Amino acid sequence: MGSLCILTNFIHSLNIKSHIAVFKATGSNDLDELIEKCRRWTPKKRKEFENRFGINPKSMQHEDIKATTGMTEDEEWEFLKKKYIPELVDEGDKKN
Repeated sequence: MGSLCILTNFIHSLNIKSHIAVFKATGSNDLDELIEKCRRWTPKKRKEFENRFGINPKSMQHEDIKATTGMTEDEEWEFLKKKYIPELVDEGDKKN
């Protein structure tokens, strides 16, 4: 999620002509589409890089990574809130 924040901040810092260039280069029509493409592209390229160089990141063995594999961003956020920041969990969500 951090890389998406960096990407968003970067795009917002560009002038309008640069915005258009970024969208045209990625074939995106708007910021939401660009972010969605990055969400698919980034893990794919990371995996290709790891396979090419025989890298097996220890972070991928972390219990939270394993537990959240296959979850949507919202599901990951709920999981992390319940585990690490219970005061942010809604009363209705605590029952589930």
